[in-house]
Amino acid sequence: MLDHKAIFEIATEEQALTLYKTLGAVGAGLMLVKLLIGKLYITSLKYDRHMAQVKINELKADLYERKQEYRSNSYKESIRMEMAVASN
Repeated sequence: MLDHKAIFEIATEEQALTLYKTLGAVGAGLMLVKLLIGKLYITSLKYDRHMAQVKINELKADLYERKQEYRSNSYKESIRMEMAVASN
């Protein structure tokens, strides 16, 4: 059976305590790094979603403007046709 004293050549209990504190600090540091990376990833996803929403809104506005232009042109054409029929 392996023991931490044999693996790390620990002679005193103080060295064992220092080892455990170091391992705890390293684990806490890794958890903090993971948390920060997760936050950055979430922020990136939110930004991408926002940019997609902006693009969707731009496309909707463009579609609305084209529909309005088409309706306006159709109305003008119908008025011209009515005037041409009325003048004959």
